[in-house]
Amino acid sequence: MDSAISKHCTAICDQKEKISAEELQSLFNLIVVELNNNNHHSIIDDYYIQIIDALKNIYSLTLIDSLIVNNELFHLLRNYLTDLLNKWCSDIVLTDKDEYLFQAIVELFSKMIKHIKTTNQVLTSTFQTWFLNELFFKAIALLLEDISINSSKYSTQNQNMESISTLIQSIRFFQSGFDCIRNNPNVLLLIDPIIYCLCSSTYINTFKQINIKSDTQNPYEEFILEICPCYCIWHRGKSQLTIINQLCLNNMLNSYQEIYELFLPTINQWGYSIMQSMFYMTALLRYVAYYPSTQQYLINNLKILDSILILLNNYTLLDNILTATEYNSKTNLTDSAISFIFNLSHDFQFLTLIKENLYFSKDIFLKLKHANIDRVKLHAFMILAKILNEKDILNLDNIDILTTVFINYLYRAINDPCHSFQDVPVEHLLTSLKAFVQHDEIKDGIAKQNYFEILIRCATQTDLHVENSSTTNYFLR
Repeated sequence: MDSAISKHCTAICDQKEKISAEELQSLFNLIVVELNNNNHHSIIDDYYIQIIDALKNIYSLTLIDSLIVNNELFHLLRNYLTDLLNKWCSDIVLTDKDEYLFQAIVELFSKMIKHIKTTNQVLTSTFQTWFLNELFFKAIALLLEDISINSSKYSTQNQNMESISTLIQSIRFFQSGFDCIRNNPNVLLLIDPIIYCLCSSTYINTFKQINIKSDTQNPYEEFILEICPCYCIWHRGKSQLTIINQLCLNNMLNSYQEIYELFLPTINQWGYSIMQSMFYMTALLRYVAYYPSTQQYLINNLKILDSILILLNNYTLLDNILTATEYNSKTNLTDSAISFIFNLSHDFQFLTLIKENLYFSKDIFLKLKHANIDRVKLHAFMILAKILNEKDILNLDNIDILTTVFINYLYRAINDPCHSFQDVPVEHLLTSLKAFVQHDEIKDGIAKQNYFEILIRCATQTDLHVENSSTTNYFLR
């Protein structure tokens, strides 16, 4: 005879396209009562499979309705997932049912997060009251740490590694743009184990074992080489500097330079797998170069500067960046590499070291200014503003493109709450544009396109914190 839970799940499935939040609330409450009264542990996983299969069919907007998004059923699903994470972290092998539920619950939560974000309900939805649970995040943190320590235990568990990757990506997506979530004490529990992973022998050894011609990664490799660094790269706010500083203190730079030295000689043979992994590693390094306090770690690791310039000089990457119109693994790597140089160029000592480097040539950046990827083009122009003399600047071509790119970025940065766009602050844009404004075509372009309104805002908008107002006044004379 069918259980009460089975009947309730069938009722949900039968009405999946038209069931209302009110009807779901009633059915959810009945299911919760049955689960709380059920002591038959041998069949509890079957009940959860029926429940999760029923929930799969419900429209996402209905699932996140205020009437049910905080229903106790979701609390129980979170607790079940927490138990699975703890079980996997121990020496207990997950059953097929465990693995299915691990994947299905994560996908359900990911689906809910996606629609909460796209409907701008992050701060108003009660989803976070049960999702950002301490025991849940402690279980995730313990698992992340164990993955770094006991790599052999996880390296062949493809489905489970895909599930934990989806969970980490969903958490990253949920907190994106919201400091109150990003700085939640439970969310912050994930930072240390992810840093540990990126500084571990597991990360280095996994990287070294990549087949340079491979275009695919297994789920374990993807988790170690992409998911973990990605979490740190896109982590904004106060914690990012802490993350980057900890990475530097844990001897990351020496290990990463070792990877460059191992693989750079074969760069023209690189497939997608190593290209993408190099992108994420280089993207981490660009934030080492971003903060003045962490730049100093590079003084003792200047070979990294050699490696970055070698990347930018490579004809395979250059050919790609000059023809690609959308981001791919190669453009990603070039973007991160030029961002690294751009971030260092604000410091006079490092700018001197860049210009004196054996692998430096202004021709690199003169070529990169023709890139179709706007940020690469912008960074090339901004670096040229620091390294070209007056005569070189007057002989520059593509001036109309230069003006348009600068003003577009300036407009977006001004209107951003942090007054920065894609890690390029207003002040750096103005300083670079000032170097080019001696070019008559730029002056004419600013006048013809009526860009003075933006420049006036830069000069008068007090919250922009532009240190030198003469920079903006220079354009308005």
